[in-house]
Amino acid sequence: MRSIAVTPVVGLPTFTDWSQVVEIKTPTGVCIFSFSLIGQSASVFGRELVSDLEEESPKDAQGLYDLVLDLIERTRSKNCSLSIAAALVRDNFIDLAANDGLVLLKRDAKIGTLISQSEDTKVLTGSFEPGDVLVLATHEARQFIPELVQQFERGLTTEAVVSAILPALRSDEDLASASLAFVVALEAEEKQEAEVSIPEKGVFVRLPEVEFKDDIDLVETLEPPENTGQIESATKTRKIFPKKIIISTSKLIAKSLLSVVKRAREFLPSSAVYIRTARQSAWRRKIILVAAVLVLLTVVILGTRWWYMAQVSKANELMAPLKAELASAQGQLDNDPITARQRVEAVVAEFRSLAAVNEKKPIVGPKIAAALADAEQISVEVSGTKEVTELSVFYDLRLAQSDFIAAESHIDGKQGVFVDTEKKQAIVLNLETKQVSQLSLSNTPDIKATTVFNNNLLILAGGLYEIPFSADSESVELKPEGDSSRNGTFLTSFGSYAYILNPEKRNFYRYLINGSSVSDPVGWLVDPLDVSYDSITSIAIDGDVWFTTKEGELKKYSSGRKAAFETKGLPTPFSTPIYIFTSENLDNLFILEPAKNRVVLLDKSGVFVKEITSTSIATVTSMIVDSDGKTAYLSSGSLVYQIDLTQ
Repeated sequence: MRSIAVTPVVGLPTFTDWSQVVEIKTPTGVCIFSFSLIGQSASVFGRELVSDLEEESPKDAQGLYDLVLDLIERTRSKNCSLSIAAALVRDNFIDLAANDGLVLLKRDAKIGTLISQSEDTKVLTGSFEPGDVLVLATHEARQFIPELVQQFERGLTTEAVVSAILPALRSDEDLASASLAFVVALEAEEKQEAEVSIPEKGVFVRLPEVEFKDDIDLVETLEPPENTGQIESATKTRKIFPKKIIISTSKLIAKSLLSVVKRAREFLPSSAVYIRTARQSAWRRKIILVAAVLVLLTVVILGTRWWYMAQVSKANELMAPLKAELASAQGQLDNDPITARQRVEAVVAEFRSLAAVNEKKPIVGPKIAAALADAEQISVEVSGTKEVTELSVFYDLRLAQSDFIAAESHIDGKQGVFVDTEKKQAIVLNLETKQVSQLSLSNTPDIKATTVFNNNLLILAGGLYEIPFSADSESVELKPEGDSSRNGTFLTSFGSYAYILNPEKRNFYRYLINGSSVSDPVGWLVDPLDVSYDSITSIAIDGDVWFTTKEGELKKYSSGRKAAFETKGLPTPFSTPIYIFTSENLDNLFILEPAKNRVVLLDKSGVFVKEITSTSIATVTSMIVDSDGKTAYLSSGSLVYQIDLTQ
């Protein structure tokens, strides 16, 4: 079996860009794969492929071709893209296959491309002689091909070529999916007795693409004899570490220094020549001094460059797992925001620990500190918490009525309705044009609560009253005061129904409104309300009924019965008076908690969505939200503030 040495050079992996070089033993030789994956969860799928490849054992070109096709198909099923170049070394000849990868061969002083980059799967077979160097490269590693060809043409060894390209590859995060495998044919060991058919020396034969047949015999092969312990691999797969780079770089610097010294000595006289003047001697000494300084500067620059790239590489290696975890957590935010936020916080904690350990290390410390700042910014963005220094004033109601103080606010389509219950006045504000109209409620008895219903304002004032939004309208009584409406404290509506909360009767009454006709009340609650009626602060209906309390409680009732509900992921629990707004067309619950200067958004299963805080919220008494849930309008005295809920 041919002895070979394999040197892998791969980029630093990320969660979505991953590359690897895999070497496996087969019954007929050694198989080497250089491949890369790009796509969601590429690193996870890549490890699966490595594990599976270790179980594969292609025996010939047919088997190698079939295996590459199978890998391509599996990669597509995972929504990833694959670039691969593979070689099967069998005694003195080799089988090659590539898809979106390329293969180079260096033989003696010549170097050429055997398989160029293509989206079609290509297969070749040919001889593999001692001293040959085969390069298996992925699509992303193509930019290094001109450089390594130039280095080989200059006569550098494989190790020197690898040392020259490794720092640049490892320092660029965009080259995570770059992979190269350098396969060197070593001197032949003792040969087996069996004979094999080998292609003509120096000739590579291109096999038909996508035309293999089951009975094809590309190269006659023999089953290998049982392992006698006499034939072993000449070298194990070599991995590139910074120590080898130091040795290689030192050798190159030493050679350069020796070359400069030799050239400088040409200016000195030989032992047979006499020094004629002191000026000539001084001039020669200056030349030597300048040359020595230049060599020293070159050594310092190259050494500093290498040291810097090594530190960058080290920092990237330390941060790569955390960056991959951070990207994965961000992708989970839409489906499971609570878990995603917890994962982001855990990553930030890990970054802080890593930054503390490496704080005093040059290059590495600042790199990690910068990554920590980015992670903390992401943590703030996904936390859902936003602080606004000062809320934007949308409208001053005193422009319509100088002494107007809004006690309640409602929304009907594109119109906001603001009610001053003490002065018995209402202002209808178009939220798009900011045009206003005023309603006089002076002929209405003491106003206890209001709501909107079909472009009308419903008023609870002992009985039920109604006034259209049109100018110069007057309120009319729809239903006289009764036991169910007397001492009512809250009025709200949904569909064709109006609802009144009556603490004295300990019930929530429903009225059917049909034009100017109002039905007798029906008690809606089946299960008793499990909080004090006097502690209720607001009511909202979206098909279910939501009650809030002075203690920060949020209760849900469906069809008159209590329904299970709890908040999840809320940074700070509600504990002071809260007020709710929602509707059947909105996906979220909008909770106002003035004592904590915040507006909180929950989805209707109780999961925390976001929180907006501002000191301006402390004086807000009511809140409405537009129909698309993007803008909230908060009333504070005569001012109406506006909050962009999408920020």
